[in-house]
Amino acid sequence: MNHKNLFIFNGIVCLLFGISMLIVPGHIVQIYTPEDPGMSPYFALITRAYGSLIFSVGIALFLAIKASESYGRRAILVLITLANGILVILHAYATLTGVENANGWGLVLLVAILAGWGGKLLMSENIE
Repeated sequence: MNHKNLFIFNGIVCLLFGISMLIVPGHIVQIYTPEDPGMSPYFALITRAYGSLIFSVGIALFLAIKASESYGRRAILVLITLANGILVILHAYATLTGVENANGWGLVLLVAILAGWGGKLLMSENIE
């Protein structure tokens, strides 16, 4: 469970979700919502914008696979830990309140694993 494996796994997840949100935002929304909210142009734009951000993070993670202990690698671990930790809260709340369907629990589990893994590695970094 080193940083290289975390960056690869999280990078694959980011690329898969990012590309999907860019290409077929309506399909991704339908997977996680209990009822079809309709895909307004604004909603499609926001979904694609979030997909482009996730896709970019995935590319950055693959570029950082060989990073040695440094402030840059520590910053990426902070990003992984905080972003996924916040997503745990957001998706759990959305699933509990009915904004997302039961598929949301899969996202909660996935991002919780990533947040915990990133946090564990962050605690073991020796930057002075």
